Amino acid sequence: MSDPQRSIANNSAVYTERPNNEEFMDEWVALMKSRAGERGIFNRGSLLSQMPARRIKEWERTRYLTNGRINGQPGTNPCGEIILKSKQFCNLTEIIARSSDTKQSLLRKARLATILGTYQSTLTDLPYLSKEWKQNCEAERLLGVSVTGQWDSQASRDGDTLSALREETITTNKKYAKRFGINQSTAITCVKPSGTVSQTFDVSSGMHARHAPYYIRRIRVSATDSIFKLMRDQGVPYYPEVGQSMEEANTYVLEFPVKAPPGAVCKDDLTALVQLEHWKVVKTKYTEHNPSVTISVGENEWIEVANWVYENWDIVGGLSFLPRSNHVYRLAPYETITKEEYEKRMSTFPNVDYGKLVVYERQDESDMKRELACVSGVCDIV
Repeated sequence: MSDPQRSIANNSAVYTERPNNEEFMDEWVALMKSRAGERGIFNRGSLLSQMPARRIKEWERTRYLTNGRINGQPGTNPCGEIILKSKQFCNLTEIIARSSDTKQSLLRKARLATILGTYQSTLTDLPYLSKEWKQNCEAERLLGVSVTGQWDSQASRDGDTLSALREETITTNKKYAKRFGINQSTAITCVKPSGTVSQTFDVSSGMHARHAPYYIRRIRVSATDSIFKLMRDQGVPYYPEVGQSMEEANTYVLEFPVKAPPGAVCKDDLTALVQLEHWKVVKTKYTEHNPSVTISVGENEWIEVANWVYENWDIVGGLSFLPRSNHVYRLAPYETITKEEYEKRMSTFPNVDYGKLVVYERQDESDMKRELACVSGVCDIV
């Protein structure tokens, strides 16, 4: 790789209309040959057909949309799950789906997540930003109620349940927006990659399956962060970020051996088309923004995946593609290992004493540790 620092740059080609066959195949072959999922495809031309009617109405009211024409260049956050104007935020919350969840328990979680997001949308005092940020945030009050752990939870993959969850978020937001004296959100539901949240709560990431029965999970952390210094000193394996040296790196990569729960659905249990059809259900039944996912594509699946993407072009958004194996990412967030390798690593992995963290934290690092949920350094690479 000639420019390793660009390996997670999230480059995308923007299409304002459906490409013809030749244009699409040129793009697809380049993506396939890159073995890195680059460049991505952003389907700006189909945004209006994918957005809820109340958001279109708001865009028309503010003349961001006139006579069916968008007067601007809307885009997305880096992982593609939230459709944004320039100078606009959204308010993300997460539903944690468990194997034990039912439709009713998920509806309760959806209500709570929506209440939290709706309250958060009232916090628009942004004196350090230009007035357009405040205006856009107050005009749309965007939420991002996401569902993570979907391949751990049968209930969360049911189309009727997903539709009910979407309606529950809309109803709850409308009710609490009135209580808070604000306007209803113009778009509410999404699915984040959830690479960080899933680690915290031990669930599969967003709508990804678990990576493998046994794998290495790599976490990137600042060289100045006290948690890195604690891990380093207690013997957790670490490496400098790609393109940096061990002596002068400003980011290090920590390695943790992981074992998936018994019976977990793993990446290699699902064909690319199964992943895409599940994405389509979530897109059409649940999200008012996008479901963001990295599709794992086998060596013999690229042609049928290309055909699926082209046939479903009008709803495509938030999709990325990566070879199931042999991708070019060094120090990728996930790497499959054998049971024997897992047991070997666990036998030497330190029992970290987190109580000693206070020794390293000699100043308030809360701002340094805060991570934007819609960015989190890099989208999930499965």
